[in-house]
Amino acid sequence: MLHLPGRLGSLRACDIMTRDVVVLKANEPLPAAFARLKKNHITGAMVEDEQGKVVGLLSVSDLLRRSSKKKKAPLNSPYSQEHDVWDLFEGDVSKIEDWNDLTVGERMSASITSVVEITPLVDVAAVMCNGHWHRVPVVNEDNELCGIISSMDILAALVHTAEEEVIPVST
Repeated sequence: MLHLPGRLGSLRACDIMTRDVVVLKANEPLPAAFARLKKNHITGAMVEDEQGKVVGLLSVSDLLRRSSKKKKAPLNSPYSQEHDVWDLFEGDVSKIEDWNDLTVGERMSASITSVVEITPLVDVAAVMCNGHWHRVPVVNEDNELCGIISSMDILAALVHTAEEEVIPVST
């Protein structure tokens, strides 16, 4: 476990997490989930099953992943690596092959790691780096979802803490 000095070292997951979490349902159709991501201006959201248990995470990169039943995406397909991910946000996604037949549960990343509210910020960052994840769920002592931390939340905490430490130069 790493330790950071000063205020940055005192920050915990609960200090920087987003509490108003957008949650998708595993059985939700992919076009509806995409519309919710777009409406909320986010690139990923937690996924719950019918009982309300967090079972995964759906991100824009999961949306781009080709279905296993397709052989090879054409170069102009949103599934190709050469295609700009943000183009998905502009077009009529309902025209993408097999899009309407898929659910969130079929495209989500099921392998996720959560952190607890009191996890030090540097440890949250380490979890995200080790897993190559851009977001991580935050759970309380009852293992219930209470927030989410994105890589931008980590960067914002770093910047805001640095700004707090800046001592104005007197003239």
